[in-house]
Amino acid sequence: MQRRKKIILPKSDNQFKEGLRLMIMNLVIFLAVGIISVGLFWIVHRIRLLGFPLPLPVWLVILGTGIPSCIFWFQFGKIYGTFVKERPFVKGLTLGIIGNVPGFIILYVTVSNYSWLNTLPLDPEIIRITYIIFLMLLVLMPIMVLLGSLDKKPK
Repeated sequence: MQRRKKIILPKSDNQFKEGLRLMIMNLVIFLAVGIISVGLFWIVHRIRLLGFPLPLPVWLVILGTGIPSCIFWFQFGKIYGTFVKERPFVKGLTLGIIGNVPGFIILYVTVSNYSWLNTLPLDPEIIRITYIIFLMLLVLMPIMVLLGSLDKKPK
């Protein structure tokens, strides 16, 4: 477990190198959040089709995936901020934008092929909700990394 933490966490103030590390982690996070969200919503949709009036667990998905993701991004930025000596705002924002590249690619693919998403055996409501959650995470990720890189504890 300790070895995995060392691989994941930043080791320098090079925003391009650490941005690549964050890009890989974000790709894993976005795919996991997407699969979990769609899967959970699909299960609830199937239960609804059986006649049970069950609401979609949007709050559960946001609590279970969004909050841990934001905590991870903040901590990543915070550890990165310990290496940054000058211009933490610019370097933190650059790191957040570079780390968000997989999200932009996923956004481009889904928007350009939106008609394909409607052919999936899912309720359009599920696709819209998952898309909104994804957009929320896409906007929050660079902000959380930036805030983490600016977080300085008083000495």
